[in-house]
Amino acid sequence: MSKDHVSSDKISGDHTTFIEPAAALVEYVVRLDSVRRVTPGFIEAGLKGGQSGPPRIKITMGDGCVKLAVRQNKSLQTVFIYTSDVQATTEFTARSARDLGYDIHFDTREENDLTLRTRRPK
Repeated sequence: MSKDHVSSDKISGDHTTFIEPAAALVEYVVRLDSVRRVTPGFIEAGLKGGQSGPPRIKITMGDGCVKLAVRQNKSLQTVFIYTSDVQATTEFTARSARDLGYDIHFDTREENDLTLRTRRPK
């Protein structure tokens, strides 16, 4: 598993380590003016069912937040993007992921698990 660090004043949280495909995507996303901060989640390594091929990303829209679940082979990382324009950030992220050659999926459930995550103070 390759790990990268992303340097930006918009990165917050306990660490700045990203798996390689998440780092490449975050490098694009932090350039958006609407993005306030990006918080990397913990890296889950050694997962079963790892496949070779392009990285996979699942995008979930929340209230003021876009959640990315980035999977590469046997590693998974969740990334939270806090933004003032969820729709534009989601579209930009999806286009960037497509340009990077990632498989893209959207979480289309009416309710998702982002409600509590988006209620943090600014």
